[in-house]
Amino acid sequence: TCQPCRSRQAFRRPTSLNAGRRCWPTAAHMVRRTLRVAPGGNHGAAGSGKSTCMRRLANILVQDEYSNIVPIFLQLRELNAEMLLRAGEAIAEDAEPEQYIEPLLGASIVPLSPADLKKLGDHAMDLRSGMILVMADGLNELYGEDLTNLILKRLTSYVTRRGLSARVLVSDRITPRDVINQQWQQMRLEQLAPQVVFQQLQGYGIDATYTQLSENDKRLLQTPYFLAYALDHNTTTLVSAAEALKSFFEELGFDVDTLDLLAHAAFTAYQDHHSYKFKTGRFTGIVGEKVFQKLIDEGVVELMPDGSEKRADDASREREVRFDHPLKHDYLVARYLAQHTTEWTPATLDVVSFESNSFDALAMTLELLRRVNNALRQQGH
Repeated sequence: TCQPCRSRQAFRRPTSLNAGRRCWPTAAHMVRRTLRVAPGGNHGAAGSGKSTCMRRLANILVQDEYSNIVPIFLQLRELNAEMLLRAGEAIAEDAEPEQYIEPLLGASIVPLSPADLKKLGDHAMDLRSGMILVMADGLNELYGEDLTNLILKRLTSYVTRRGLSARVLVSDRITPRDVINQQWQQMRLEQLAPQVVFQQLQGYGIDATYTQLSENDKRLLQTPYFLAYALDHNTTTLVSAAEALKSFFEELGFDVDTLDLLAHAAFTAYQDHHSYKFKTGRFTGIVGEKVFQKLIDEGVVELMPDGSEKRADDASREREVRFDHPLKHDYLVARYLAQHTTEWTPATLDVVSFESNSFDALAMTLELLRRVNNALRQQGH
């Protein structure tokens, strides 16, 4: 299990491959042993560190002068509408292996064409036990089962046609996939062990109260995403995932009314676009230009690259954006649903669960409702 990112930028998605090298001291050996003849799935719950571990593995393979594994790192969340449309096009049976993965290469962290990939694949074959490792990060951040199955079929077709010189490793939430069968090697990022959590807290000098924490707090700290937040804020009491995320937004200076507007806008984004990505126009219309710009400045909402300046002005008004981590979007949606139970229709619940490859919004909704009910009981209502 990966150690959590101990950056002081808690609740920030890592942006560099240089995030540490201690997770896999024998990374090449691990890859070969695990993915001998099959593609692999790296599964984990929200906040378990899937993307961080994928980046660290890629970094180790790149830095290891003795490794003959060439990693191709795809950030699937970067796929735009045009790329996804091309991914749905039919391919001739006699097409080169690289044509199957061509629509996905726009998500590579370095510019890469099918011709470049073919050269790398041929180079890997010339090496002793050489291998191309396609690392597709964030399958769960693509919206809808049909789309995720399409991507998996593309990746599987590429490695099948490339033969023993290619493997694929996909990171995903713990979600059943129709396309993933017994041929896939399944791996899972488990929660951090309690002793690991204690050691991390001890390193920051905040371990004294650990034994007095509730079981819920201890369990939450076993998730790297929330442990990083606890370390950054010098606290061990998070109460719940929803409360920790609420505190994050409050620390940005957003009051209750603003949080409710953000919740409305986040829910509307899911409802309108059925995607983690959404247009800025309606969202900004709900929360206001000032709040939207603060989200951009703090890195909580990211403008998708299109060559324009990163400002919330008229030129970028209809730009496509997304939250930097799905959990933040899910918390705001949960806040809205907890306050608007009349919106609980089958279609709405599908949008924030099955279609989004996540049940975290629903889990946090129930969590928030429990807290409201408990507060009412304490008041005698």
